[in-house]
Amino acid sequence: FDGKMKAMGKSEFRVKRVPNPIPQIGGVSEGFMDKGKLASSGGIIAKLIDFDFDLTMVVTSFTMQTTKAGDLSPKLLAKSNKFTPEMLNLLNSAKRGQKFWFENITAKAPDGNRQLPSVNLTIK
Repeated sequence: FDGKMKAMGKSEFRVKRVPNPIPQIGGVSEGFMDKGKLASSGGIIAKLIDFDFDLTMVVTSFTMQTTKAGDLSPKLLAKSNKFTPEMLNLLNSAKRGQKFWFENITAKAPDGNRQLPSVNLTIK
C-alpha cells in the first residue's frame, strides 16, 4: 500500500514450443488437385493444426518445379506466399497427371524463420 514492491510467491511454468505449421495449397498438403483450384488458390498458407492459441505464421518464400515434356522445369522462386506470374502461367497450362513440387517453404514464426515440409501435387 505504501508503493513498495513485495514478492507474492513463486510459480513455475511449462513452456511449449510452437509447432511447425503445415503448408497447404487450396486446403491440401499432398495428393491430387484440379488445375483451376490450384491456380486460383493464390499461393501457400502455413496452417497450425490443433494448436491452442490464435497464432498466424506467414509463408515468406518457396520454390516451385514441375515436369514439362518429361524434363524438369527450372525452379521458380516466390519471395512471398503468393504464386508469381511465371508460376501461374505454368499452373494454368498444366495437363492431367502433371506433377508440381513446392519446396524450400519458409515461414516467419515468432521465434524466427521455420523450414516447412514440401507440398507435392498432381493435376487431376
